[in-house]
Amino acid sequence: MRIPRKFKIPRGDKPVPPATRLRMLPPEQQDRIVAYLDTHCYKDGLVWIATEFGIQNCRYEALRTFRFWRMGQVDAETDLDKQNRLLERFEQLYKSFDPEATREKVRELGLTVFMADAAESNNRRAFLEVLAQDLKERDLRAKTGLEDRKLSLAERRLALLEKKAAQADEAAAVVRSQLTQEEKQRRLDVIFGVSS
Repeated sequence: MRIPRKFKIPRGDKPVPPATRLRMLPPEQQDRIVAYLDTHCYKDGLVWIATEFGIQNCRYEALRTFRFWRMGQVDAETDLDKQNRLLERFEQLYKSFDPEATREKVRELGLTVFMADAAESNNRRAFLEVLAQDLKERDLRAKTGLEDRKLSLAERRLALLEKKAAQADEAAAVVRSQLTQEEKQRRLDVIFGVSS
């Protein structure tokens, strides 16, 4: 099936093509046209549309393209309703799941539910979208984990530098003191943790 292109709404004094006029109708009227075409041929449909909606000069190809376009719209709306029901079902599973479960376990459960639904409906695109979303999330978590490790390493370095600075200040005070050389050495050994 050929995917119809998006339609342009004409501006100014240009006449609106019949196919565009069909797509500009309210969804209820569009559904009436599709329902009529389900039981009648396109030739009868062209006459009916001209009398019912006042759209003249509509051609067979424009009507056929419109019908396929509208059916795609209805399919998309049906898929959205199905996804909403699936989300509600997943939420119920989550609520019945262990309340102390980790985020990772809940994510795995959700991934399983969505992949099972995509496989059940034989929807390869949805299956691949779920897989791609999972890979993006795993990549993001890996990057976040790496950033967390870098941050903790920087905090450890800072703590070590602060400890070394405090030891250096203490050692400078010992060196400037009036103690004997042996006492200074003992204190410096204690400050720097050198055992003899």
